[in-house]
Amino acid sequence: MLPWLSERDPVLDALLQKGASSALRERVCGATRGASEREQRFVQENMGKRATLKADKDTEESNVSTKTESTTAAIVPATPDAEELGPAAEKMPPKDAVVPANLNTIEDQVRQRYLSVVYTHKTHEKDADICTSHSRLLKLAQSVASTITAGGAILVVVGDNQVAKVLTAIISLVAALVSAVARSMDFDGRAYEHRSAATGFWELRQAYESLLVDIHEKFVSSDVARTKRDELFAKEAAVNKKAPRTTSRAYVMAQEALKYKEEYTSSPEEIDIHLPPSLRKANRK
Repeated sequence: MLPWLSERDPVLDALLQKGASSALRERVCGATRGASEREQRFVQENMGKRATLKADKDTEESNVSTKTESTTAAIVPATPDAEELGPAAEKMPPKDAVVPANLNTIEDQVRQRYLSVVYTHKTHEKDADICTSHSRLLKLAQSVASTITAGGAILVVVGDNQVAKVLTAIISLVAALVSAVARSMDFDGRAYEHRSAATGFWELRQAYESLLVDIHEKFVSSDVARTKRDELFAKEAAVNKKAPRTTSRAYVMAQEALKYKEEYTSSPEEIDIHLPPSLRKANRK
């Protein structure tokens, strides 16, 4: 057995066992060695080709990655630094800084909401007055119809008057219709709902007015004013959600009361009349 053979060949073992000549054994060994060398060269060539293909693939992926990064860099603009901006960099606010709100802007918005609340409050008051007036008229009609029906019934019992019977029947029918209308319309319940809504809007009106005073006198910062404004907005939305619908007639009456009759407004002299002398403005001059 020659030293370069890694494994024993069965053909060579058979020749050795049969006592073959040295020349034959050398020929067989040479053929076996040649086959092993060819296999080794084939494996080495395949490994070389695979290494070459892998290197080419890695090169292509590297080129694609480089192109993608260059494209992204071209699309995303570079952020200028402080040196490029120069003096303008000192005037620019930080990236995450919160810009403070303007008190004048908040005041204008609160004034608009205050006016809306004033009109809504007055409109609900007028609707409550209208419903109360209708309820009183219906109750009066019921009372009159009941009285006439009772009188007609007495006439029918005492005398035999066909006209009185017909009139009594008609008035009784009218009284029944008035009672049905009163129950279906429920003017008393609607008046109560409008008064409850008016009370809620009156509280909002006072809160908006107090906030306007604080803003005007600079008692609050812009952040505090914004927080209070948002809280009042939330309360107004809650009151509006529970309030009944108003009518156009009530809105016209409210507009007339606020613009021309100036309800809930008083002159300084009128206010001084109801105040002690020490609190009157006229005495401060």
